[in-house]
Amino acid sequence: MNRKIRVLHVVGIAVAAQLLVGCAGSPAPASEPTPTATPTSTSSAVSAAESCDQFGDVETTLHNARTSFREGRTSQQEYSGATRLAARILSRIPSESGTDVGDALTALQSVAPAAAVGVVKTSFDPDGPEWSAAVDEFTAACKTEGAEVAVSAWTGG
Repeated sequence: MNRKIRVLHVVGIAVAAQLLVGCAGSPAPASEPTPTATPTSTSSAVSAAESCDQFGDVETTLHNARTSFREGRTSQQEYSGATRLAARILSRIPSESGTDVGDALTALQSVAPAAAVGVVKTSFDPDGPEWSAAVDEFTAACKTEGAEVAVSAWTGG
């Protein structure tokens, strides 16, 4: 029963994260890995606030998955799956290339490259120094633009 609750918890995190970010088209087939992510430019300018707000969804997913794992409510496999999901969400965040926010987002995406759904690979380390430095650079760029990265914590106490 405890295992079932843990699986439902991780699935809930994944579903909530996807609902927050939205699904952009259909995912690539499992046999074709998604190339390393780069910021998506659109025909209309993407505001720094939009990119920073969407990155908050990545951090929310990671925060809640990390908390659940550290408290022993999810397994290593479930935590790794959540980090892979966070990398896919990150790869879908649009930004304006050539801006501080866009450049910082590119750095984040290179630290946490996305894999296609169903492709299991080593996930990035969201507690590692490379990720932390890239997050610091991104949040500083957001702050400079007057935008914030907000994290919603619903796991833990």
